[in-house]
Order: sequence, then C-alpha cells, then structure tokens
Amino acid sequence: MTEWKKALQGNASSVFESQSSKHDEAFKQKLKEDRLFKQIGQLQVEVDFLKDSCDKLGVIIPEDELR
Repeated sequence: MTEWKKALQGNASSVFESQSSKHDEAFKQKLKEDRLFKQIGQLQVEVDFLKDSCDKLGVIIPEDELR
C-alpha cells in the first residue's frame, strides 16, 4: 500500500496539469474564435456601409461582385 501511496503522491500534480493545459488550450481557442467573429462583424459593417454609399451616389455594382 505504501508503494501505491508514493506513486499517487508523485503523479498527483500531473492530473491537475493536464486539466489546466486542456483549459488553457480551450481558452486560447475561444479567444481566437472571438477575435475572428469580431473581425467578420467589422467587415460586414464596412460592406454594408459601402453598399449604402454606392446606392446614395448612384454607383451600380454588378451582382456577381456583391458576394
């Protein structure tokens, strides 16, 4: 039983490290996704602004260029 206890004490930190590293990786992935969604939103606002500006100025944009 003492060998089991020693093994447990020696390896206990690895249990928490793997959970911590999984959490850190998930957190980094979430930050990356949030940054990309923010960038997509900003680009969509810019496209909408340019479309409205072109409409007000009478500039015709071909449909195939609106994608």
